[in-house]
Amino acid sequence: MGKPVLGYWDIRGYAQQARLLLQYLGVDYENKLYGFGSGPEPSDEAWTSEKFTLGLDFPNAWTSEKFTLGLDFPNVPYWIDDKIKLTESKAILKYIAQTRGPETVPDNAEDQAVADQVEGVANDLQRALVNLAYSKTGIPETPLEEALAKKFEYLEKFLSNRKWIVGDKLIYVDFFLYEVLYQFQKFNKEFLKPYPALQNYVQAFESLPQLTEHVKANSDYVSYSPWATLQF
Repeated sequence: MGKPVLGYWDIRGYAQQARLLLQYLGVDYENKLYGFGSGPEPSDEAWTSEKFTLGLDFPNAWTSEKFTLGLDFPNVPYWIDDKIKLTESKAILKYIAQTRGPETVPDNAEDQAVADQVEGVANDLQRALVNLAYSKTGIPETPLEEALAKKFEYLEKFLSNRKWIVGDKLIYVDFFLYEVLYQFQKFNKEFLKPYPALQNYVQAFESLPQLTEHVKANSDYVSYSPWATLQF
């Protein structure tokens, strides 16, 4: 086949971290974007369901194509190259690192374990933000700044004495953690104000010469679908 393909909705969502990694590594790929159709108003049940959140019921090009691409678990984002057809955002990110940028893979089992640990924390934070964005009201019972304070405090302490997740080496999980923090800043530009180490981490990532212009060019790119209650 020709260039590898990364397919996803025309939003940041769960694919932006892979796009950032591909940009950093200088990989030539097709960034296949699916627009949103004008489907019926979602029911209350669909509004908060994972199926709706991922957009699987939207009538558009992806709806008609998702079962014809040969994917074992049809979903977006997906990655297709000459060796594999893959879904699940974390699996895609890790695969790209291992095959296109082994320098972004942890050097040993200990560093990999630390990376997996931080990935889990970042996933929890992202899920909290996604759930709020797609909730009926977009108003949490407890403000996210309070509800997630402990996790952010732990992350602040963790990054206070290191440049990247495993020290001085930039790894693929940094691309995921950065994107999660970036989306929190899009949600509320003051969200990271109490956390100077996290602010420094975001600034260091955005200062990488391979990414500086790309980050600026995509600063207005929306995080979630048009059906999200909160748009940012």
